Amino acid sequence: MHGSAAGQNFSTSFANVSFRALHDHSIPHPFAYWNLRTAYGATSKLIALLVNTFLVYLFLRHRPVRTSFNVYVVNLCISNMVYLWIYYPVSLLNEWTLYILKPKAACVFLRYMIYTFGGLIVNSHFLIALNRLWAVAVPVSYRNYHKANSLARPAMVCIIMWVLVNIVNLPSVVIDSLQPQGPNEYTQCSKNVRGPLW
Repeated sequence: MHGSAAGQNFSTSFANVSFRALHDHSIPHPFAYWNLRTAYGATSKLIALLVNTFLVYLFLRHRPVRTSFNVYVVNLCISNMVYLWIYYPVSLLNEWTLYILKPKAACVFLRYMIYTFGGLIVNSHFLIALNRLWAVAVPVSYRNYHKANSLARPAMVCIIMWVLVNIVNLPSVVIDSLQPQGPNEYTQCSKNVRGPLW
């Protein structure tokens, strides 16, 4: 930013938040003007974090809710919690600090988190749907399987899903890290993976 940029409005396409760059001894300081959209987004994510944390607490604390199906629900809650604790703050930092130079590793990490958390949440929903389909389509097999194998097998399925999502995303991270950082990414990381195959 140059000294002439004082009072200039900036807007980001992702968060649609306007900024006013003010200079204090030629150092820009952005101030996010909270509007209804950003307040609603932050409030809903805080409520989601509290609800997911409460559900995981219930699962860990109370033995009657420790069923094989609830292992998949807790897996989804943990995926949501990790998204809300890690990805969301990093994404906001990327959007709201247009004046800070972003290192290439930070941009690669942001893109890795986008695809990883998206994959984890979608596949967690898939595991829940598959579990319900099995319970409805073949109820005797489902009941017999889950009587013999209470929590260990669903937990192992969830762990394998986390590992597979990370393995599938690994090539795009490697390719993305080998690509040169574009000039437009010095102040704001792009959310799209760049590489020869995309």
